[in-house]
Amino acid sequence: MVKTEYEYFEIRESGALSIIRLLPAVAAAATSTDDVQSELMDFVAREHCLKLVVDLSAVVYLPSAMIGVMVILNSRGTEVHLANASDDNMHIMQIMGLTQRIRVNEYEVSPAG
Repeated sequence: MVKTEYEYFEIRESGALSIIRLLPAVAAAATSTDDVQSELMDFVAREHCLKLVVDLSAVVYLPSAMIGVMVILNSRGTEVHLANASDDNMHIMQIMGLTQRIRVNEYEVSPAG
């Protein structure tokens, strides 16, 4: 099996339940999420991912464009969970009314060392 490297996240687990850790490069891609979205869509399709847990421990701020990518994934049938979300990120998700579609901090994921 060929291991694929991604620019915007690292894979912690893959398969029907996948866990990824977003990398700080995501914040730099805030104005153009096409590459991030392509990487995530490729990963989800390749792994036949039904549930995606996204570890935010390396990302202080989740750009709104990235939230949009998570909504797209969810609307295409992948259940999205955010782990290690900061209080600010959690608050933003609540204000936007997305906590029913995208679950926040329901999964405990150890931050990578």
